[in-house]
This record gives sequence, C-alpha cells and structure tokens, in this order.
Amino acid sequence: MRETGDCGDDTVGQDSTEQDVTEQRTDAEDSARSVAEELVRRYQGGETLTDLVESKNLSFRKVRETLLEAGVTLRPAMPLTPPAPPGMAEAYRGGKSIKETAAQFGLTYGQTRRMLLNAGVELRRRGRPW
Repeated sequence: MRETGDCGDDTVGQDSTEQDVTEQRTDAEDSARSVAEELVRRYQGGETLTDLVESKNLSFRKVRETLLEAGVTLRPAMPLTPPAPPGMAEAYRGGKSIKETAAQFGLTYGQTRRMLLNAGVELRRRGRPW
C-alpha cells in the first residue's frame, strides 16, 4: 500500500526537475543575450563580422543574424585591398603615372590607386605638368 508521503515526494521531485530545466533555460537565455550585447558593442566599435566570427567561434550566419535581430544596421562589405607590392610607391613617386605603374605591376588602375593611397602616397593631380 502506498503512503501519501510517497506521492508527495514524487511530485516534489518532478517540480524540482522542472525548476532545474527552467533555470537552465534562463541561464542559456542570459548567456545568449550577453553574447549578443557583446557582439553589438564590438561591431558598433568598428570590428568586422569576420573579426567577431573568429573571436567568438560562431558561424558568419549566426553573427550576422544576431546583429540584425538586435536592430544593428550592417555596414557594406569592403573589398580587401592587399598592400602595395615592393617598389610600387617608389615607381609612382619616381614620376610614373598610375596607369603606367598599374601596367608595370600587372594590376588595374583602381587597384593600383587604392594600394598607393593605403600606402600613404600623396597622389598627383591628373595630367602631366608642363
């Protein structure tokens, strides 16, 4: 025969388990909220999506979705410009045009111009000085 105390103990055990699951869910939600807040803060501080993906070991998609869900407006993707190859800045400073410098290094005009600017080269006005 079952005593009433046994039935009460089973119920208490189930309530405890449900409470543990609820606490775990709340902890997971708090952790996710904390990660989202950090991602927003760092992205708005200037870090790129790639920086965040690498530092948090999350997928690109997850980081992007988290930022969008938080109401962040994403910056447009910027194509990466590699550094100017050795001798490029010197060739331009030596009097070659951007077009001539581009041909020498096998690059487009736009690539060469961006590389020179990123290298801190002050560009001349268009046209040749007479």
